[in-house]
Amino acid sequence: MRKTAGFLLLLIITCSYVPNLIAQNTVVANFEFRDVNEKPLASKQFIIYKADKTVLLKGITDASGNYTAKLVKGSTLTVEFTESGENWSFELNIPNKEGLNSFTTVCKISLEAGTIPAAETSHTTHLIFKVTDENNVYEQEAVISLSQNGNEVYNCTTGLDGTCATDIDQYQTYDLTISKFGRIFKKKIELPKNERYSEYVYNITIQVVTQYKRTYTLDNVYFDYDKSDIREESFPALNALYSAMKENPAMVVEIAGHTDNKGPDDYNMELSQRRSNAVRDYLVKKGISAKRILPKGYGENEPIDTNDTDAGRQKNRRTEVRVISE
Repeated sequence: MRKTAGFLLLLIITCSYVPNLIAQNTVVANFEFRDVNEKPLASKQFIIYKADKTVLLKGITDASGNYTAKLVKGSTLTVEFTESGENWSFELNIPNKEGLNSFTTVCKISLEAGTIPAAETSHTTHLIFKVTDENNVYEQEAVISLSQNGNEVYNCTTGLDGTCATDIDQYQTYDLTISKFGRIFKKKIELPKNERYSEYVYNITIQVVTQYKRTYTLDNVYFDYDKSDIREESFPALNALYSAMKENPAMVVEIAGHTDNKGPDDYNMELSQRRSNAVRDYLVKKGISAKRILPKGYGENEPIDTNDTDAGRQKNRRTEVRVISE
């Protein structure tokens, strides 16, 4: 009797490429047969069939329930597992990815009569969240939360480049919550199911501040070259901002850092973010609540003068105070 259910197939792709070890059109498949309690199914027979139903190979698992075979990339095969005269079968699509040397297929099988669950397929994907504003400026310190059925299964906080990452089951649906500076954004996340991904970048656009009451340049704020260390001659300007915020407890600001266009855009954006963080940290150490200060680095994206002259670039290298409320 053949049973087409009763397994959980987990495909884990390893993309390290070692030249000349195997033919370019083949891949090493590592099969791991387990029961539902994770016990290895040792010395068990199985057969792999080609798409035309002819036998490709017959194998027997080792003492650890494992078997290794070299298979053709891009092929669709049927794996049939035999136990006590009964068969369990499932379809296996061999990845066709350049540089892919091997992958592992974990086959979980229930051998108890009447306890066979519905066939289920999962695939672990390395998911990278990239959070930006509508102008593609990185959103640092955005808190990402994934949940299912009201239970949080993962959370992370984006770094200077607006990213954080986790491994998820590609075939599951998650509730996604992004929170930053008191704003909360929610959506469903479901990855495309038409192909398996070893890595997937999930782009998220948020708008934390919709408008500012006023904006002004914080003059005479200086940093060490190519660093975020605040120079001592900047203290009077920063102390004046501290005094203004202390006198007005309702004042909430964004510290906007800007650079000229020398150097890579990504580097400039992260440098300006570090400098904005440094200004925030200075004010916090003096007693201003971090909840009232939103640091954000714009890099070279918002020039106020030409970047073709030294004078223009100097104007573009600036720290702004953008008043959100007061």
